[in-house]
Amino acid sequence: MDDSLSIVFTHRLNQACRERQLVLESRGISSQIIATEYGFALVVDSRDQNQAQIELMSYVDENIINAPQPTANEPVPLDFLPALLGYAWVLITVSIVAGFSLFAADWYVQGRIDAGQIYNGQWWRLVTALSLHANGQHLLSNMGFGLFFLYYISRYLGYGLASMAMLVSGICGNAINVYMHGSTHYSIGASTAVFGILGVLCAYVWKQRYFSQATWSKRLGPIFGGIVLLAFTGTSGENTDIGAHLWGFVSGLIIGWVCAQFNETIPRHKKVQSVYAITTLGLVVSCWLIAILSES
Repeated sequence: MDDSLSIVFTHRLNQACRERQLVLESRGISSQIIATEYGFALVVDSRDQNQAQIELMSYVDENIINAPQPTANEPVPLDFLPALLGYAWVLITVSIVAGFSLFAADWYVQGRIDAGQIYNGQWWRLVTALSLHANGQHLLSNMGFGLFFLYYISRYLGYGLASMAMLVSGICGNAINVYMHGSTHYSIGASTAVFGILGVLCAYVWKQRYFSQATWSKRLGPIFGGIVLLAFTGTSGENTDIGAHLWGFVSGLIIGWVCAQFNETIPRHKKVQSVYAITTLGLVVSCWLIAILSES
């Protein structure tokens, strides 16, 4: 390199040097870009070195100041593990005790969605049916998808509130589905709650604009994504309860939207989250106790 030239900036990308060359040109300082062993270098006449460095430092400072700052509504990652462990524990435990007919009870008959019995006042079936599964494949499918969606929403809402949102969306989805089918409907499975928590996640992320872009289609991306996933995974199979999936998803959308509306008041403290989690687990256990004792 000519001794009359001085390096004022180096980078592995030519584009980075080009951006700074334009800055110097706007200040009336001539420069050129040369290739080096490690990338590219921006060089100026040695007499302009000090002024060029001042201008480049000013350019960097301005970009730092004017760079987009994190908004107040960006997600703050919260603890998720208790929600995942609790969800898996409930599904596995109920599957085991139901399989062994513990307490000499037919857990499937006493806990499934039986619309006629629900109309007669056995409301707890809206809860108990969510933890029953027809076979291992049914169980693993709902556990896998449920853990996946629950992980993400727990990072936003916290493990306790996320668990409660999942249960409530499942209950509401089952209730609406029973109403739509009438008194001769039967069903089991956590899929109503799984699609419920998917709805919560979609609505919450959309309302909080975590992934907002310029075009309206991209802003609605989370909602469209949830609908596509519902269409591909929730409407196929001989024994698929499409209504339960749909109403669970719709219920989740409403709950997610409400959570986003009150995002600033969502409790972040673990003690409060634990109250939500214990309340959720307590409701499931209580409903099963009622179901078993009511038939004994």
